[in-house]
Amino acid sequence: MESSRRENARTSSPTYKLDDEDDTYEPYIPVAQRRQEKLAKLSSLGFSATKKTAKRLQEEQQEKEDIQQEEETKKEKARKERMLLVEAQEVHMKKAADGTQ
Repeated sequence: MESSRRENARTSSPTYKLDDEDDTYEPYIPVAQRRQEKLAKLSSLGFSATKKTAKRLQEEQQEKEDIQQEEETKKEKARKERMLLVEAQEVHMKKAADGTQ
């Protein structure tokens, strides 16, 4: 009898599998936490969209400044050319006046 008790005691102990074959368990996440995570995700998407918009506006502003700088450079070059032309005309007129006198 004693030997049968020992055998029963040995065979009645549960055996557990440590295989990862049936690993379909997903932990429960409370609804409040899921909503909070979803809100964080949506707000980060909105933030990145805001960053993209700000970056685009900054690029447009930079383009406008570049165009203005080019226009100013062209105006300055034209002004210098006019000044040189006026000076050359004055020198030419002085030479003509000196040559006639």
